[in-house]
Amino acid sequence: MAEVLGLSPADAVLMEHKAQLSKIAVKAIKQSKLTVNEIVKLSGIARSKVSAIKNGAVARISIDLFVKVISAAGARTGNVHVKF
Repeated sequence: MAEVLGLSPADAVLMEHKAQLSKIAVKAIKQSKLTVNEIVKLSGIARSKVSAIKNGAVARISIDLFVKVISAAGARTGNVHVKF
């Protein structure tokens, strides 16, 4: 897919990692049972970004925002298991 989109190898890897972090973040939010507003308060991230992450968005979301949301949800990138 990356080749079809004309992505460099580095951009392809970044896209893959962001997709994985997105899945982890969505699962962490769900498992935490916290509301979007609670995640916003704990993470310091704008509500629109937290909502986008909760809905599985990847575009315009940086890796650090995924990590902040995962941490605010009480998880760590290494302890939330997601089947790929």
